[in-house]
Amino acid sequence: MLIFASIKVFPTTMIRMPGPVLGFILLENLTFGMEQPSILDLKMGTRTHGEDDPPYKIKEKVEKAANSTTGKLGVRLHGMQVE
Repeated sequence: MLIFASIKVFPTTMIRMPGPVLGFILLENLTFGMEQPSILDLKMGTRTHGEDDPPYKIKEKVEKAANSTTGKLGVRLHGMQVE
């Protein structure tokens, strides 16, 4: 049985921790209440670096993406759990 669910995205949340203030997006746990969920994590898009990454890191990530399905297809299987 396949279940396609829409994901609830909650407003950006700010947390206070030592160091810089971090922002993140909080997503609903779609597997809550399931006994043995099967999960597929796909990364979509060809850009893998952040805007604030240093130049050496951007170069590394661009080269790595170019030699994988990320650069060729714009999609990468990042993780999978099948129960």
